[in-house]
Amino acid sequence: MSSNLLRRLEGPVLWLSLNRPETKNALTPALAEDLAFALDAARRDPSVRAVVLAGEGGAFCSGIDLGELLSMLGQNAGPEQLRALSRRVLAGQLHGAIRALWNLPKPTVAAIEGAAAGFGLDLAAACDLRVVQKDAKLSYTFVRRGLVPDGGTGAVLPRLVGLGRALELVLLGETFDGARAEVIGLANRAVEAGQVREAAQELAERLAANAPMAMAAAKARLKSFEGLEEELGKVVELAADQAATADAMEGVAAFLEKRAPRFTGK
Repeated sequence: MSSNLLRRLEGPVLWLSLNRPETKNALTPALAEDLAFALDAARRDPSVRAVVLAGEGGAFCSGIDLGELLSMLGQNAGPEQLRALSRRVLAGQLHGAIRALWNLPKPTVAAIEGAAAGFGLDLAAACDLRVVQKDAKLSYTFVRRGLVPDGGTGAVLPRLVGLGRALELVLLGETFDGARAEVIGLANRAVEAGQVREAAQELAERLAANAPMAMAAAKARLKSFEGLEEELGKVVELAADQAATADAMEGVAAFLEKRAPRFTGK
């Protein structure tokens, strides 16, 4: 496991912290793979009764590291190479992290400080409960980059906030704060800055005190709908095709260059 993922055991609670603060903990394929591996180890470790997912440096996760993905392509890569890379990393490491969180029999809590965007919010939504900083900056930024939600958003988000709210959050792609996330049901607790980790630890300890087998069975029943797996399977091709469009390339370039995108519908 690399230094990009920190592991710390506090009593029965395992803290897994994304540790790429210079990118606001943007997710790379390697980091996603490390996270899935750590969650599998937690599943097999009887000393771990609950897991908290957090981010270092005052941010949770700013989504997929688009710059890293582009660097994997090389300078002369075209749409077909981009489409193939998108398929490979989504179906492999990135969705592997989502599945590992969603299917873990032990209870999970997302501790959201600072920024959480796009795939980063999908990671949080795959956890069982979410504690968020009241003034955290949250957003589903996919369409503003010319991309489509690709981390299970289509299956999980409507179940958390309702279809109307989900459409609003995704289609507008606007930033909202942690206080609103609690009001609409995306977050379970919204707390003041500096209190997120304490609140997440307290909540995780309460979960850890319950009967492990009973909680695992309850989780399996409540999460038994087939929507997430179907969504992850279908979105790989959709996201890969969209990533190869001119609008997506423009959206990513504009994001990296810190300017407004100029979309053409192509």
